[in-house]
Amino acid sequence: MNWPTSTSLQMQQELLSLAGVNIRKEDLPAGENILTDRWISLGRRQYAEDQLSVRRTWLIGEQSGQFALLLDFAWGNNDFEQQWPAGTAIEGTLAFYPAVYPQRAVIQTFHLSDTPFQIPEGNAHFEALFDNYAGALAANPWLSAFPALIDGVIPVFQQSQWLLIDPQNRHIPLAPSATGYWPLLALSGGRPLSIFGEWNGAALLPISAVAGQRIVAL
Repeated sequence: MNWPTSTSLQMQQELLSLAGVNIRKEDLPAGENILTDRWISLGRRQYAEDQLSVRRTWLIGEQSGQFALLLDFAWGNNDFEQQWPAGTAIEGTLAFYPAVYPQRAVIQTFHLSDTPFQIPEGNAHFEALFDNYAGALAANPWLSAFPALIDGVIPVFQQSQWLLIDPQNRHIPLAPSATGYWPLLALSGGRPLSIFGEWNGAALLPISAVAGQRIVAL
């Protein structure tokens, strides 16, 4: 991928973003930080900040394995311009915002794809997740959320706590939830499956699960 070569410029942009100074979509440098792939939606989460609705949609490139975050906003009762539900596949080109650890992107060109897709392999166990997260933090110490696709895990509810168990029998907690993760438990049925979510170094906020070739929003 053709990322900028100047780390100092990338870090400067990270700091500006933290301060609330963001590049507009239309001001992204033409022809830079672009990647063409078949992109699969791993799901989204939405929340409100006063009158502003925020939606975070995560994509993954089928060939590249690159994660991409689409960050959209809607004011008041307005709806979002486009919907990318879990399991949507598009052939297209994304432009990534300048960053030392690129995540946020915008779709430049696309068309929907209805042929079967193959989701790239995720972390085989939690040790791999921790290593990848450490590498991301080394690049960007201010990273707030890390996209985590973890294979072969089993969700359990033990001693009033929701956990994921990996093939090495290690566990990590799931983020607190007022309603719990009963649908995830039912989907697993005690069998391993792949889970995608946002990892913050302490807990995983699950966004979707992969059951066979289906991506199920949580």
